[in-house]
Amino acid sequence: MFTGYGALSIAKGLPEDGSLVACELEPYLKEFAQPIFDKSPHGRKITVKIGSAMDTLKELAAAGEQFDMAFVDADKNNYINYYKFILDHNLLRLSGMICVDNSLFKAKVYLKDTSDENGLALRDFNQFVMSDHCVEQVIVPLRDGISIIRRVPMAPACVFRTVNGRTILGRMRLDGRVFYVTGAGQGIGRAFAHALGEAGAKVAVVDLDQGKAEGVAEEFTLKGHVMLKQGYGKIINTASMASLIVPHPQKQLAFNTSKAGVLKLTQTLGTEWIDRGVRVNCISPGFVDTPLIHSESLRPLVQRWLSDIPAGRLALVTDLQAAVVYLASDASDYMTGHNLVIEGGQSLW
Repeated sequence: MFTGYGALSIAKGLPEDGSLVACELEPYLKEFAQPIFDKSPHGRKITVKIGSAMDTLKELAAAGEQFDMAFVDADKNNYINYYKFILDHNLLRLSGMICVDNSLFKAKVYLKDTSDENGLALRDFNQFVMSDHCVEQVIVPLRDGISIIRRVPMAPACVFRTVNGRTILGRMRLDGRVFYVTGAGQGIGRAFAHALGEAGAKVAVVDLDQGKAEGVAEEFTLKGHVMLKQGYGKIINTASMASLIVPHPQKQLAFNTSKAGVLKLTQTLGTEWIDRGVRVNCISPGFVDTPLIHSESLRPLVQRWLSDIPAGRLALVTDLQAAVVYLASDASDYMTGHNLVIEGGQSLW
């Protein structure tokens, strides 16, 4: 911000309901400028944040703020870092602009033999922006130069490079998260526990017996209250394609009915709890190749089932693992009440 003259000039051009956040490292400069802001009818639009510019940017990003313009005029060696952070954390609206002061820096960006630290930093910055195919820029040669940068409209693969600074694969990480997996002793539950752990989560597991079943029910209720209280959580139920079709030729009224109930439970909680930050989804596998399939009672049915599956094979537990990681991660935050069907196309025939 420095003297605040530039901030006040920009504030003057804003509409009455406009706002401006000014970054300043030195508290005494805010003390110097604030009385001047207070005397201006436009000063009320200005909020001064004391501290390093990067810390302020992180605070604004964490609060979900977005801006129509970002004006960069700070320590030159950090221009690239500010530029990347603003774009990578979506602090700039899609139609917004970044204006960068001193981009020609006393013409030293042109000099091949310059040793000026700021001149070299600005040269590197200009080259960095030129190589970024997601933006276009104009450098206005007034005084020390000012660069005006905006995103290229509809640039291929450049609409969003990251979300909150995290790449697609980064958003699938579960570091620092804790998950509770029931039925984790074998089969699908065990595969889910391994997948969540591989993605970085801490996983608590339980398998079924009478005592544990009662404990699971109590734990589920408790965890639901915790998620609602903290304002964020993911519940992933395991349903079945039997919630959509009636698999045959086996008779399984109780199973089909229970899985249909799981689906409706998921849809209901998914819509009733989303406004409290809790997402509820379910996975509906088809026939999965687990030890249960190879029991004496089911083995004779496998060939019949295969004839009903367009994919021509049973599902493997590994076919389901990426789905549970996706539903557990931030990448699925806009999904709730959804039934993710993974059955090789069987429910379509």
